Amino acid sequence: MKNKAVWLLLWAVICTITSFPITVVAAVSVSPAFLQVDLSKKNPSGTFKVTNLDSSPQTFRAKVMHFSVTEEGSIQVVPPDEYSLATWVKFNPKEFTLPPKSSRKVRFSIIRKHTGVPREYWGAIEFTPLSSAQFSTEERDGRTMQFRVLTKIVVPIYGVMEDVNYAGKLTDISAEKVKGKDQTRLSLMIENTGEGILRMAGEWRLTDKTSNKEALRALVQKVVVLPKQSRRLDVFVDQLLPAGQYDAVIQLEENRYKVPLVGRGEVVIN
Repeated sequence: MKNKAVWLLLWAVICTITSFPITVVAAVSVSPAFLQVDLSKKNPSGTFKVTNLDSSPQTFRAKVMHFSVTEEGSIQVVPPDEYSLATWVKFNPKEFTLPPKSSRKVRFSIIRKHTGVPREYWGAIEFTPLSSAQFSTEERDGRTMQFRVLTKIVVPIYGVMEDVNYAGKLTDISAEKVKGKDQTRLSLMIENTGEGILRMAGEWRLTDKTSNKEALRALVQKVVVLPKQSRRLDVFVDQLLPAGQYDAVIQLEENRYKVPLVGRGEVVIN
């Protein structure tokens, strides 16, 4: 019988402030689900509560990584850059063992390496068990497949300086029928030209150029755009529009700091 070991990495991403899905899996939980700290204070600090949900002792290690978000909204782990908190965060303890069904607090502090440029910084705190669960399955040809599953809990952390510039623009506005469906796809690009994270929401309106009547109105749910990055925003509306020319007006706002973004353009539905 032939054995084959396969490593599976399961990410349990916990976040309520960005577009990350809220998911908790496997044998560990962490609270709070995200952190936002004031970097105008000297060496801000706080605590996490880490819970071992397993029936056996677990040893965990804490570290910080940096991440980016692609134009399509996918999360990517990237090397630290000028916006990263990854090299500033320290833990006490960094590695610890929890008995079954128990919890403990882990303290973190942020040691700024320089005075800091007025911008929003971010990273993700990762709690990793040092042991992995093992599973096996037998295939039809008699071979046994063994799986070692390593689960990581990732908690985003954001730090904000004073006097951060929040700015952006809306470009590449378009609309089209969705092939094979009674839907219209509204699309645009959100470009973050400032130094803070934009969390935009609002609405999209189309007006028929011939009749000058409103033809469509759609809500835009919260979308997150990191500094100096762009996000493609697609909104699918269960409504078919007649072929013709339409004036598009998109109004979005960053609710925390009242930063409005307005986009206007002419779109053609074929």
